[in-house]
Amino acid sequence: MTVLPEHRASLRHGLLLVAGCALLLAAVAFVPALHFSIPRAPNAALHAAMETGSVIVSLLVFSVGWASVRRGSAAGAAPQVSAVFLAVALLDFVHTFFYDGMPLIVEPQNWGTSVTLFLAARLLVALAMLFFAFGPERGVEAPAPYLPLVGGTLAFALVVVAVSIWEPHIPTLWFVPGQGLTSAKVGTEYVVMAMNLAAAAGFARRLSQPGGTLPVAQLLTATLVMALSEYAFTLYSTMWDQYSNFAHLLKIVAYAVIWEALFARALLRPYQALEAAQERLAASEERYRLLFENNLDAVFVASAAGRILDVNPAGCEALRASRDLLVGQPAEGLIDSQRPEVQRLQDEVARIGRGRATTRVRRPDGSLLAMEVAGSAWRDRKGRTLVSWVARDITERERARAEILQLNATLEDRVQQRTAQLEAVNRELEAFSYTVAHDLRAPLAAISAFGEVLVHQAGGRLQERDLQYIGRMRAAAAQMSGMIEALLELARLSQAKVSSVSLDLAAIADEILQECRDGAPRRQVETVVQRPLMARADPTLLRLALRNLLGNAWKFTGRCDKARIEVGSHEDAQGHTVFHVRDNGAGFDMAAAKRLFAPFQRMHPQAEFAGHGIGLANVSRIIALHGGRVWAESEPGKGTTFYFTLGLGRSQAVAA
Repeated sequence: MTVLPEHRASLRHGLLLVAGCALLLAAVAFVPALHFSIPRAPNAALHAAMETGSVIVSLLVFSVGWASVRRGSAAGAAPQVSAVFLAVALLDFVHTFFYDGMPLIVEPQNWGTSVTLFLAARLLVALAMLFFAFGPERGVEAPAPYLPLVGGTLAFALVVVAVSIWEPHIPTLWFVPGQGLTSAKVGTEYVVMAMNLAAAAGFARRLSQPGGTLPVAQLLTATLVMALSEYAFTLYSTMWDQYSNFAHLLKIVAYAVIWEALFARALLRPYQALEAAQERLAASEERYRLLFENNLDAVFVASAAGRILDVNPAGCEALRASRDLLVGQPAEGLIDSQRPEVQRLQDEVARIGRGRATTRVRRPDGSLLAMEVAGSAWRDRKGRTLVSWVARDITERERARAEILQLNATLEDRVQQRTAQLEAVNRELEAFSYTVAHDLRAPLAAISAFGEVLVHQAGGRLQERDLQYIGRMRAAAAQMSGMIEALLELARLSQAKVSSVSLDLAAIADEILQECRDGAPRRQVETVVQRPLMARADPTLLRLALRNLLGNAWKFTGRCDKARIEVGSHEDAQGHTVFHVRDNGAGFDMAAAKRLFAPFQRMHPQAEFAGHGIGLANVSRIIALHGGRVWAESEPGKGTTFYFTLGLGRSQAVAA
C-alpha cells in the first residue's frame, strides 16, 4: 500500500502515539511496580475527573460537527459522528453518577447501570467510526436533516439510561463484586475492539486513495488507541485498579485525537483555506493594480452605458487631464461615435465581446490625438457588464506613415532622376574608356614603334647602354599598354550582361590547360581535373575567370620541379557546391590576403613573376556577378588554393 504524501507526516506521528500507548499498557500489565489499587473515594473522584474530560471532549467533537454543518463545510460522515458524540457525552455523564463511590443521586445505584451506560457509549463510538471509515465522502450539508439525527441519538441515549436504571438483571450482567468481569462484559469489549480494528482497516485503505477530504491518518490513530482502551477494559478485576484507570485515560486520548482531526478538517483548515484565498485575492488585486497603474498604454474602464469608471495614469497623461476630471464623464465626449470605425468597434464589442479600431480621440482641451483602441467586454462579481478600453497613441506612427506615403508618391520621379544620373555616369565611363583606348594607347604605340625604328636605323652607332635604355623604354610602353588593356577589360566587366546556362567546368579547364601547355611545351606539369564539374553560369565570363586562375597557377608553379595543378569541387556544410583551383607553387603570406583581389595589387615582385595585378580583380568581379564569392588559402613555398561558389545572383535574372 502506497500512502499519499499528504497523509505521511500525520500517519507517522499517529503510529508513534499508538506505539507509546501500547508500550505503556504493556508496562502496566508486566511491571509489578505499576500494579496498584486506589481507595474507593479517591478513585471515584479520579474517575469523575476523567469522565468529565471525556464528556468535554465529546461535546467539543459535537460542536465541531455542528459548526461545520452550519457553515456547509461538512465532509464525509463527520455530521453523523458529531451527533453520536452528543449521545456519548450524555451517556458518559450519567455513567459517572452511577460509578462506585459517587454520591447517591438516583435509586437504585449499582455497578451494572454504570457499566451498561459505558458500553453503550463505546458501541456508539465504534459504530460511528465504522460509518466514518466505510461511509460516503459526502455528508449532511444542511441543518435541516442534521437536527433529526441529533434528536435520534439523544433519544437512543435516554432509552439506554432508562433501561439500565430499571432493568432488574442489569446489576450482575457485566460485573460481579468479588468475582470481577463476566463473560458477557469481556465478550462485548472484544466486539467493540473488533469494530474499532475494522474501522482502522477502513481508514488504512483510504490512505492510498487520492481525492479524499477526511483526515484519515488521525482517525486511524484514534481507532487503534480505542482498541487498546477496550482491551485494557477486559483486564481489570476491580473498578479502581490500574487497568481501569489506564483504560479511561486511553479513551480520553482517542476522543481528543478525533476532536483534533475533526477540528482541523472542519474548522481550522477551512479558515486556513479562506486566509490563503484572501491572500491570493489580495495578490491578484495587487498584480492587477500594478498592471493597470504601470501600463504604458492608456486604459479606461467604462460602464455598459459608456461612462468612465476608472482610468490609469497613462490615460490621464495622453489626454492631458486629471483622473477626477475624466471619471464619470461619458466616453462619447472623447470619441466621436458617429465615425464609421467607432460604430464598427462598438458593434464588435457588443456582438462578440471584443474589437479593435484606429480613430481620433478628442482631448478635453479640444486637441485631437490619433489612437489605436481595443475594447473588451466583461462582467464583474456583481454581474455588471463593464468594458475595458486600451488605447495606444499612434500620432507619431501616423505622421511617419503619411511621410512614407508622400515619399512613395515622389519615388517614381526620384527613380527617374537617379536613372538619368546613372546613364550620364555610364556615358562618361564610355567616353573615358574611348579616351584610354585611343588617346592613351596611341602615344604608347608611337613610343614603342619609334624605339624599334631607332634600333634598326642607328643600332650600329649606339652604345650598349643606349640599346638597354631603348629596350627598357619599349618594355615599359608594352607593360603600360597591357595594363591599359587589363583596365579596359575590368571596366567592361562592370557593365557585362550575365547569362545562365549549364556548363561543364572540367571541359573548360582542359582547354585552358592545353593552351598553357602549347605556350610552354617544355614544362612538365601534372594536372588533375575532377569530372564532371557541372554549374550554371555565363560561359564567356566563367572561361575568363578560370583562365586567370589557371594562368596564375601555371605561372606560379614555374619554378617547381614537380608542378601540380588540381581543379575540383566539394559540398560545404550548407550543401553548396564549392569549386577550387589548387597548385603547389610559390604561395603567399595570408597576412596580405585582404588586398589579394584589389586591382593592381601584387603578392610577388614584377621581376620574379610578371603580371599586371588585374587578373584576380577580374575573377572577383565575375564571381560577384554570379552571386557567389571567392577566397584563397595559401602558405609561402607550399602553394595556393582558390575557392569560389556560384550563387543565384544576377545570373538568375538573365537566365535563358
